[in-house]
Amino acid sequence: SSFNLALKNLTHEKMGAVRMGVDNDEKLTYSNRYIFDYPFSNIKNNFLDFYIVSKCNFFISGNSGINDIPVMFRKPILGINLLPYTIKNNDNEFHKLIIFKKLYSSKEKRYLTYKEVSEISITDDIFKIDKIKTLGLLLIDNTEEEIFDLINEHTLRQNNKWKYNNDENEFQKKVNKFYSDTYKFDIKNTRVGYKFLKSNIELFDI
Repeated sequence: SSFNLALKNLTHEKMGAVRMGVDNDEKLTYSNRYIFDYPFSNIKNNFLDFYIVSKCNFFISGNSGINDIPVMFRKPILGINLLPYTIKNNDNEFHKLIIFKKLYSSKEKRYLTYKEVSEISITDDIFKIDKIKTLGLLLIDNTEEEIFDLINEHTLRQNNKWKYNNDENEFQKKVNKFYSDTYKFDIKNTRVGYKFLKSNIELFDI
């Protein structure tokens, strides 16, 4: 359902959407004739998994093993519900635009900065639900609006219709510095979604 706003506004005669996946428990809650809920079709097979991705214009995913398939076909990936160290640990050549989860501290009554997140996220184990609760943290997924904004930005950029904002390069420089100082890692081909950055730029404070 977190994709509903994007599906409602971006699927039309020039842009359809295919929902991928294996162990999906629920069908999409929004549909039209340009959306194909592939996991619930009767034609699903391993060959088609690869074929569908090979024909996509871009691929939207979290931190998932399926990302190996669009990388194999050199397809741009839009990353959602990521944490900063995720990009550090992967080849980011194909991640064109990304947005991050947030961690809310019940004790501090605020979101943690991504620098603070980096100091506790030593391994993936830290983000298991029981571990998060023990630390008094809430893991906040991206909203419908954030996902829509990311996909919309990508399609506008792809079609040379994106209206440049005077502050977007300054925001991106701050992200680049965050990665360089925190992870000793440069993100060369990846940008963070503009509207997400504008709303959350303070989370990248060093």
